Amino acid sequence: MALVSLSGEIITLNKTFCDYLGYTTEELIGCKINKLSHPGDIDIIPANIKNLIDGVSDKFECEKRYIKKDGSYINCILSISILRNENNQPIHFISHLIDITERKVAHKEVEILLTTTKSQNEKLLNFAHIVSHNLRSHSGNLEMLLDIMKTDLPECTENEFFPLIEEAVNNLSETISNLNEVSIINSKESKDLKAVNLLKTTHTALANFKASIIATDAKINISIDSNIYVLVIPAYLDSILFNLISNSIKYKRPDATPVINISAQQTTDFIKITVSDNGLGIDLDLHKNKIFGLYKTFHKHQEARGLGLYITKNQVEAMNGKINVSSKPNEGTTFTIHLKHEAH
Repeated sequence: MALVSLSGEIITLNKTFCDYLGYTTEELIGCKINKLSHPGDIDIIPANIKNLIDGVSDKFECEKRYIKKDGSYINCILSISILRNENNQPIHFISHLIDITERKVAHKEVEILLTTTKSQNEKLLNFAHIVSHNLRSHSGNLEMLLDIMKTDLPECTENEFFPLIEEAVNNLSETISNLNEVSIINSKESKDLKAVNLLKTTHTALANFKASIIATDAKINISIDSNIYVLVIPAYLDSILFNLISNSIKYKRPDATPVINISAQQTTDFIKITVSDNGLGIDLDLHKNKIFGLYKTFHKHQEARGLGLYITKNQVEAMNGKINVSSKPNEGTTFTIHLKHEAH
């Protein structure tokens, strides 16, 4: 802090002010404070000073740069107020500096990082589209050639290596399809969001599992108000519910009847959707950081691919939402999803 005369000379100041600029107290007392300003910021002060003297305002604040004794400069938040006597006449100014140089440097680094990240993400997305398109063409050709061989050269299928080649081509096609699905998730924009009825969408998702529900004698409990609408990309919400319900049935405990609870609650900012089950559960102490990883599986199941939860998380986040999981082995799993509703 410093006391500054109405004509701009420093009257007195504290040690921190001196330390900021690298001067001694003796060097700064009597010095015109504007001489310490960065040349590009000299014009910031005069108009505001006049307002203080004329009583238009009592205080003003701005960002300003000051030149240090070594020639470098610091970024500051400058706050100036005016002190008046009993006759309301201005006596002097009180200047208060806060050094924000490190904050400005950090902010600049963050801006550069964000710009770089955005550019890299765009390049990766374009790369993913190109690769998936080209690879799909090649894998499609391989599948077509194998089909031709089966039809025109059936004797080739008797070769012991043919089934291995066919399996490898099928796996390649499936992997390319999976990666293509992942690559297009974040290409959707907020303008694609639509308000859909959550209860209706949930019933539609459950209709896909009628046979499995009957076969496993699963009990489905739904607690969703019929007036709840969520702001989503409809195909993504269908996919999310499909994946979570599918997992609840797929990873049921062999010694217990599956119980799946689907509920929703509207808060100020979000619709909170909960899907819980009493299935095998997941050991989060071991797998907490892998739950939503690509190709991560936690149970031995012939249909497990480790793709569903990865896609689910990306779809939720593409709709400006978030997803959490709580789980205990042999007790069950609960997924909690927050999605925006129509008012937001």
